[in-house]
Amino acid sequence: CSSATGGGITSGGGFSSDFEVPWYQRHAVHSYMEQSDAPVPPRNGSWQYNSRGRGYPDISALASNYLVWMGQQLERMSGTSASTPLVAAMVAQLNEARLQRGLPALGFLNPLLYRLAERRP
Repeated sequence: CSSATGGGITSGGGFSSDFEVPWYQRHAVHSYMEQSDAPVPPRNGSWQYNSRGRGYPDISALASNYLVWMGQQLERMSGTSASTPLVAAMVAQLNEARLQRGLPALGFLNPLLYRLAERRP
């Protein structure tokens, strides 16, 4: 959704100019770059990006039209202020379920996210 076409929320991803690809992301970034239909600009064009940089984001969530209680009424909320708490709550629920079964909490999620995506695309 683009603000140029009347949308209220825009977002995107990219490749960092400051951080190299971390070990857990190497396979995903390499596979993405090797796709002939990967939606990235040509490496020698006017659009410059770091094809060796860390890809971001690692995870995303819908970020528009959440209904939240504000005082005594429901209000619409959008943006990372809405989606981030939702993702955090989902991870908290997963951790709680694991702890109740005597398993450890998930810990640092990024390597797990990429491992799961590789095993179950």
